[in-house]
Amino acid sequence: MDNKEELKMVFMIVKIIVFGLIAAVVGWFVAYLIGMIVGGIGTDYSGAAAASYGLAKIGGGPLSEGGHGMRGGRILITSIFGVVGIVASSAYYFVRFVRKIKRQRAGKAE
Repeated sequence: MDNKEELKMVFMIVKIIVFGLIAAVVGWFVAYLIGMIVGGIGTDYSGAAAASYGLAKIGGGPLSEGGHGMRGGRILITSIFGVVGIVASSAYYFVRFVRKIKRQRAGKAE
């Protein structure tokens, strides 16, 4: 592998990590909305009460009962978004890499 190919690989890895970080930031802001939806389903809560209840429920329960509370719920949602972002971007670059290899092999076979 020459330096140009190595630089492309490093740049691709950096892009995958940045995409994962962007997805995690989106997850951080969307977590409140997800908490509100979870907290509002099957309860009479709405607004901030629903969000608090939903995030605490996602986080394993309130701190007083041994769960991780709202913080745990928000961290869990953020982590899931980040992992999904990294997996999706990795799959995208993997497919691009496989297509490039197939094109190179098809060109050599002719």
